Amino acid sequence: MADLPKVRNVMTAGAMGSGKTCAIDCLAAQCFLVGEDKIGDTRLAHARQDEKDKGCSIKANITTLVLEGKQLLNIVDVPGHVEYSAEFSVMVPIADGALVMADASKDALPVATGQQMKQLGKWGVMPVLFCNRIDTSILVTKKDAQEIVDDITQIIEAFNLIAQTTHEGTPVLMDPIKGSVIFGSASSGWAFAIPTLAAFYAKKMGQEVDKMCSRLWGEQYFNPAKKSWSNLPSDGSVRGFVKLVLDPINSLLTSCEAGDLAKVEKVMKGLDVTMSITDKKLEGIPLFKRVMQLWMPAGTCIAKAVETFIPNPKAAQEKRFHLFTDAAVTDPCAVALKNCDAAGPLMFNCVKLTPQPSTVGRFFAIGRVYSGTLGADKGFLLEDDYIPPHARVVEEVTAPAEGEGEGEAVEEAEIDPEDAALMKKAPKQK
Repeated sequence: MADLPKVRNVMTAGAMGSGKTCAIDCLAAQCFLVGEDKIGDTRLAHARQDEKDKGCSIKANITTLVLEGKQLLNIVDVPGHVEYSAEFSVMVPIADGALVMADASKDALPVATGQQMKQLGKWGVMPVLFCNRIDTSILVTKKDAQEIVDDITQIIEAFNLIAQTTHEGTPVLMDPIKGSVIFGSASSGWAFAIPTLAAFYAKKMGQEVDKMCSRLWGEQYFNPAKKSWSNLPSDGSVRGFVKLVLDPINSLLTSCEAGDLAKVEKVMKGLDVTMSITDKKLEGIPLFKRVMQLWMPAGTCIAKAVETFIPNPKAAQEKRFHLFTDAAVTDPCAVALKNCDAAGPLMFNCVKLTPQPSTVGRFFAIGRVYSGTLGADKGFLLEDDYIPPHARVVEEVTAPAEGEGEGEAVEEAEIDPEDAALMKKAPKQK
């Protein structure tokens, strides 16, 4: 916690059923809290019994994970149903970034996602887009590669259009080439970003990674007969994303469904992936799910995107500290908040009270420490309109002119002795 560059405060966002809780399972699998074969079934973030019974998030909660001792993630899981939108609203201020889940098996963003984006923009929360449920398009609806590309493209364009209107003054356009867009299946535990695959193909083909990234997305076509690339389609040419991403995935699926384990092992060996004896005993769709997890582990992909595109607490508060306080930028509290100063005055924003199951009438206070250090000691609950003594403006009362205000008594305002002593020490603000 003391190493702020390694800390990320991130929340999930997206409509109900978009895969938010499954994404947390993918991250938990990297910490060995969830078995890779139990991703999507464990639902680690569902702590309440009614959530486990219904299979959906009802109340917001926080899960803290340490990934390989290198990264500390405070993940806020929130319900996506519109009836529980208040749970989302209260949690937005304590997050620096959001993992926005979108159902890429469809060609449009739900209205609920757009409403959530408005709140993320209001609080300056930086998003990362996860185009989820690619497996649904491949296994269930059996869409061809070009249809899948069209759906994903429309999702990204719709997301960027909303981001342009909600995140004013801050460019947050999602760019697959840079890696701010993730593709995959959270419930199956596999996901990838363009830069990761580009690095693999660049090494294999002896090309630059940046150049290969641009070829894997957008209007880039490969002609197998001529073995050349072009930004215009021609006879026999195939879009780069289809040729180097979707075709290999479909080829693996075909081999798994046909029970051709030898071919699957050959492909995995070419990808520098080793299959265990238990993996080789699987067949059909379970085998396909497992080899995709080995090739493209979702937890690793999500963690890298979060680390790259979501700011750490100090960097985030430097940019949006003015959203949390009305104090002047030179005020000691504002300075401590901006610097995320652990030695400064304690400022804790309690966003929610959760009842303690074992003790009636007692609650857990959920929130975030913006400055100072919170320990096992007493604190002071301040009113919403509280103004510290040093920031209060003292109005001078001028004596009435002769003949004016006769018969009217001027009452002096009573000032608390402690506040009066503090105001004498602090300079008056005009």
